[in-house]
Order: sequence, then structure tokens, then C-alpha cells
Amino acid sequence: MSLTGAVIDGYITGAIVCLDLNSNRVCDSGEPTATSGTNGRYSLTVPTGTNLTNLHIIATVPAGAVDSDAPTTPIANPYTMLAPASMPTVVSPLTTAVSAKMIVESKTLSEARIAARNDLALPPGYDFTTDHVTATHAGARNVAKVMAAVLAVKVGTDTPNASNLGEALTQISSGGTAAAAYASSDVSGTVNSILGITPPPAGSTAVVNFDGTPPTAVRDTAGTGGFASVTATKPAAGGSGSVLRLLRSGGEPYALAVVDVAAIPFTSTRKTLSARVYSPTAGIPMKIKLETTGNTANSGNVSSNETVVVGWQTLTWTFSSIDTTLPWTAIVLLPNLDTVDAPPGKAYFFDDIALNAAAAPPPPAGSTAVVNFDTTLPTAVRDTGGTGGFASVTTTPPAGGGSGSALRLLRSGGEPYALAVVDVAAIPFTSTRKTLSARVYSPTAGIPMKIKLETTGNTANSGNVSSNETVVVGWQTLTWTFSSIDTTLPWTAIVLLPNLDTIDAAPGKEYFFDDIALNAAVESPPPTPGPTTTAVVSTGFNADNTTKNGGTWNVYSGDGAIDAGSGGGFGSPSNVYLYINNSVQPYTYQGISVKSPAGSNVSAVGKTTLNYTFGVNPEWFAGTNGAKFAISILANVPGVSTPSCDPEVSTVVNATASADTAYATPLSSFTAIKQDCGNASVTPAQVLAGAIKAVDFKANGGAAAWTINGLTSNTNTTVPAGGLYPTTINVVGGVQFQ
Repeated sequence: MSLTGAVIDGYITGAIVCLDLNSNRVCDSGEPTATSGTNGRYSLTVPTGTNLTNLHIIATVPAGAVDSDAPTTPIANPYTMLAPASMPTVVSPLTTAVSAKMIVESKTLSEARIAARNDLALPPGYDFTTDHVTATHAGARNVAKVMAAVLAVKVGTDTPNASNLGEALTQISSGGTAAAAYASSDVSGTVNSILGITPPPAGSTAVVNFDGTPPTAVRDTAGTGGFASVTATKPAAGGSGSVLRLLRSGGEPYALAVVDVAAIPFTSTRKTLSARVYSPTAGIPMKIKLETTGNTANSGNVSSNETVVVGWQTLTWTFSSIDTTLPWTAIVLLPNLDTVDAPPGKAYFFDDIALNAAAAPPPPAGSTAVVNFDTTLPTAVRDTGGTGGFASVTTTPPAGGGSGSALRLLRSGGEPYALAVVDVAAIPFTSTRKTLSARVYSPTAGIPMKIKLETTGNTANSGNVSSNETVVVGWQTLTWTFSSIDTTLPWTAIVLLPNLDTIDAAPGKEYFFDDIALNAAVESPPPTPGPTTTAVVSTGFNADNTTKNGGTWNVYSGDGAIDAGSGGGFGSPSNVYLYINNSVQPYTYQGISVKSPAGSNVSAVGKTTLNYTFGVNPEWFAGTNGAKFAISILANVPGVSTPSCDPEVSTVVNATASADTAYATPLSSFTAIKQDCGNASVTPAQVLAGAIKAVDFKANGGAAAWTINGLTSNTNTTVPAGGLYPTTINVVGGVQFQ
């Protein structure tokens, strides 16, 4: 009997494949064994009658094997894969999860496939025998790449067992790792992060990496103790591919290496080089000098911006005074300059030398860093992975976002409120400092980008605040102003709400945040002669009982089963409605009160009509007397208003249609004073001349009916629906005087 198939991440050539007959997860002598060849193909001859039910195929991928995804770069990080022997067609990182479920959790093959799909964020019914390379299944292929990296770290060259396989399953399934990989267009950053490889900073330009971007030449000072060579043999965690090795042994204190390259494209905003560097000693100087073609000019010896540690790290050098018009074509590497490394010497390694991207715009002058994910760290990062929000701190944000780490939020399926929470030290708001700024990356333009702040323990919150700027595709600096924030409270949680109220369908969309800061104090503007007047009461409604221009709204009812809300329930999206469903009663009233923003000076002086859009339910409109609704205008009238009462002038309007309809009701029709605050002499003209506080839309029937200008308000008492008599009033969009 033969078992044939392919070893796949990309197609792996050079993997040792066996059928583990004794279930010790080692390819023992005497067990059917083969080496994978072209396209990862293998074939095992299995003893006739072998029961494959609980057996597994092992594929050990050694350093030096070749993955067709990178055919010129031998695999540097060995790992082991498994597959249930009864499904030998493919041995891959994905089938390893199936075997792991069987080994770690004692699941049957059928149960293991279902559980592995969940852990790997693969679609229901995904076939693990699929060749995800030829099938061009990008999502599965990306998950496989990330899982391979996890296996290299958690299993490596060790024997697979319940412990290390369990750790691998936990890592791939936690924190949205698999879901993010499935949704991503490029998982190289995730793979590098898992393997401990730090890539060049986002947006950088490769200068030399000794693989895809080779040097023009490498020179050393062997006669003075510097021996340089390009090698694929390097200290652990140095990533894949070749590096430059500089052995400094005896000789002179300036033993060095020179790497000749194409002219480095410095600009006025790009003057920093970065490189992966391995040092055997901590705290030493790590300097670079640049020379022009023919060494007609040099930059002088420039020290790294960072302190050198033992092992691999990314260092940067800033050439502030570099003449960007000259051809800088030689990089002189000067580790431990001015010291002789005594024989047998010390080896230093260099890789991925790059010109960094232009620095991101700094936070506004005078601002205070709240969190930047590098030097000012969050207390914690929380997400709503169960509802579609997967948050993590990443070192590989999209290009153009500056250097260092950023917060990545993947919104994928789930709920329209998928979000991330960044816990921080208390934000030091003051009476003149109430604006936050942040660098934000969005994949979509024009979407809402909201933030909500919460106090410690979430005893208070700021409400959802929109950015002051329109969102564009890519990186930009956005600001949010929390005008009503209580500066005495400890605001310690920043809730990030990109594209709120919309579900980003799987595979989802990625948003990035960085450099969140409290902006400097805003100078108070010079005093004005008096308050600015406006004729606008409301520009629309939000679901949290606020209006879109900063006011509020509420509903009230004298009786009946009440259903009230904003948007979606009836009519247009930016609306507020009130729905009463009751039996015929002799007394009923209901209303929607739309209140002007606090501190505003809404005025009807010089205006002739109240303009609004209004709708009623068809049963009421079709009733015996039609639908007749009342409107009241409440205003602050000096000498009449009290702290608890504003006078009210009212009218009754005959609905001209059931559907949402634009009305312009003459102010001259507001003739009835329905609330005088204890001053019987107040007149309609006085109310209309006051500062408008609210406009109420009412359905008043029975004993609560009003008769004004020959029209009597009513509710629905004649046309039933389901045995009841519904009355619905609906206010859409703006309410203003014209």
C-alpha cells in the first residue's frame, strides 16, 4: 500500500517524511520514510493491512530545505508538520492543526477538522486536503505561513508533543492571529514578528541586504585586523538569507569594513539609515561613516541613536548635515571604533541596511503624549474579538506612519461596534485642553472615525465623539474635541470606534492608530459684542438622545404602549419617532421634544415659518378626521421664564400626507399660549421673540385635544391595526426657522 501526497507551505523540497507507526512522533529506523522532491511530492510504501485511523504522517523540514515561495533562499528556521495518515494528500501547517487537535484533545478526525477550522479562522467546510498553492487560496495560504512560523518557534527541531503542539494551537488561535492572517494581503510582518525578525522600518528604501539588493563590492582592512565577508551562517535570530560578517581581530583600533552601494537617495526629510546589527558586546560604540564616489567627501563618524546590546537589534544613524546633492556610495562600518579586539577577535554582523521613510509629522506643538506604543506605552490593550474586533500592537504598520510600533485593529464580521480599548494613565485634561490628536490609518475614505473616553471602572463616559476632520485613505492626523469633558475625572480608557455602526465584512479591514496626544491649550478668542444667533434648533438626530448639532431630544406619553427611538424604526435614517399602540381611550397624548443646544441663542426674530419634515402612520392619516398634530415652541422670556419653566406658544397642523413631508408652518399661526409659567399676560409675540429652547411635536387626543385656529388635534381612534389603534409621529432631519 502506498501513501502519496505533497509537503506544502509553499511546496517544500527536502523535507523528511515518514509514517509514524509507533506514535512516538519521531521518524524511527524501519518506519516508511521518504524525502520530498519537486513540488513537495513524496511517496511512502506502507505495510499491507496497516490501520491508519490513529496514525500520523510526520514531515520534518530541516534548515536548508527549499520552499517554492522563496526558491533562492534556503529555509533558515526548521520545523515539523503533521497530517492524519488517513488524509495523506497534503502535509501542511494546516493539517498539523488537525493532527494537533487529535493528539492534544483526543478528538476524532471529524471533530479535529471542525475544531482546527475554528482555530485557524478557515471557512466552514474548508478541505484540508486542498493544495492551497495551486488553488490560489490566498487566505488559507497566509494562515499556513503564519502557522509555519509558529511551529518553527514552538516545535522547531524538538519532537512534537501535546505540550508544544498545544502551545502552537493557542498562539495561532488567540488574539485574532489566524483571522488577521486570513484577512491580510501580506503576512510577512506577522511571520517576521513571530520568528523574532525585525524588518526594515515601514516605508524605507533598501540600500543593501546581501540578498535581493546586493552590494557593488565589499572591502575590508585585513592588513589592520578587519576581515569582511558575506555569509549565510550567522547567530540565531538573524532572520533568513545572507549577512555581512566583520571579524575584528588584533591589528588597529580602526579595523573596519566598507560596503559599496548604489548612491543612497537622501532627501531633505530622509536622512536616517537603519540596519540589523549583531554585536557580541554591549555598550560599545557602533559608528558609520559615509563616503562619496572617489571619497571626495565624507560624513564623519556618526554614532547609532540607540545603545548597543548583545545580540541582534535594529540600530539607526541620523546624518543631519548630509549634503543630499552628493553621490554617497560607500558605507564604512566601524564597530567598537578606537578599541582593538584582541585575537581571536570578535565577529560583528550587519544586514538590511535601509534609508528610512520621512518622519511622520510630530504631534502638535505643546501637546502631551498619551500613548505612542513605543516610549509611552498603554497600560493594556483590549479588543472585542468575540464580536469582530481584533487588536494588537504591531511593529509593521503601513508605510508612511512613521517609525516604531502602532496599534492595529482588524474589524472582521461580528458586530457594527467592533472596537479596541487602549488603557492609559489618566489624561490630563484642563479647561483649555480638551482636544486629542492621533495619527490614524484608514483603508476607506469618508467613514466615521469616533472615539469614546471612559473613566477608571467605566463610571462615566464621554459619549462617542467624531473626528473634526474628514477621513481619507492612508495616514493622516485627526483630532477629537471633548467640549463637555469633566476635567476632574480620571479618564483612563480610550475606546477606538472606526466605522462605527457598520460591519466590515470578512475578511475585514485593518485600521492603525499611533501617537495619541492631548493637544496644547487653545487660546480663548477675543470677546464678541454678544452671542451669535442661529435659526437652527436641530440638524438631525442621534440614537443616544442627542441631536447632530449638540442639542438633545426626548419623548413622552400620557398612556399606551410606547416605542420610541432614533433612526431606522420609521422613516428616514436621521429621524426620531414615537409610536403609541393602544385601545381607544378617551384621554391620550404623546410628544417629541427637540431641544436647542445648551448655551445656544436660537432665535425666530425676523423669520416667518417653522420648517421641518414630519410623517404619520397610515392608519391615523386614513382616520375619519385625518391626522391633526400640535406643535409648541418654548422660549426663554425675560421676566416670565423661571428655572423650571419656559412659556409655550402652540398651533395645530393638518397632516397633508402620511409619508415624511416637508412643512413650513407660518409663525403667525402660533396663537395659543399653552404654558404661561404663572404670568397670564405673556403673549405669543413675546415667546417668539425669546431665545428658543425647544420645539415639541405632539399627538393630543380626547380630553387632551387642543383646538387652535379652528383645528382640533387628535389621535387615531377609528382605523385599527391588529386590533389596536396605533398613532405614530415622526420627525426627520432638521428643525429650523426661516
